[in-house]
Amino acid sequence: MWRRNERERMERRLAGVMIPPRFQGRTFESYIAQNDGQRKALKVCRKYADDFAENKLLGRCLLLLGMPGTGKTHLATAIAGHVVCNSASVTAAYRTVSTILQFVKGSFDREAEYTEAQAFEALCAPSLLIIDEVGATKPTDFELATLFSVIDGRYQNLMPTIVISNLKAEELPGALGERCVDRLRENGGVAVRFDWPSKRSEVRHD
Repeated sequence: MWRRNERERMERRLAGVMIPPRFQGRTFESYIAQNDGQRKALKVCRKYADDFAENKLLGRCLLLLGMPGTGKTHLATAIAGHVVCNSASVTAAYRTVSTILQFVKGSFDREAEYTEAQAFEALCAPSLLIIDEVGATKPTDFELATLFSVIDGRYQNLMPTIVISNLKAEELPGALGERCVDRLRENGGVAVRFDWPSKRSEVRHD
């Protein structure tokens, strides 16, 4: 009975992260590391999760950058699952840039049940926020302003953020702005390059 109750509690906590069905249940153990780059990415992400108490204390962020289909979202969601399941006080949330923009824009509706301030408060609240698909489209002024508000709000409160993008490190300021990138890199923010060919056709994970 205890094991079943514990499993149900963990399932409820993981459901709150809102990981897409395709990436639910992804773990470090299920990540296939066949080359040096993959093994390094796995090692860095596992260490980030294992050291999350320190990373949270410092507000240290993680940037997963590079080729599509190389396991970035797999490893990011593995981190979220690990930290949520290993600490009752830690919360995590997965969002794409488009869902963040839709959520904030939703507060502009006259019939909205939440304000713009409450939308940003909700995005800044989780212990860990994963922002996926950064730079997937040319950013508008609204997108840049919104992402800055989210990242800066988390930065001010020492709340770690994981950014996932198919861009190279030198291209990231164009999608987020220099100020955002500076905040993400402060206090030892880590950037991991994913520069090997896509494995999506073989194992079907990002």
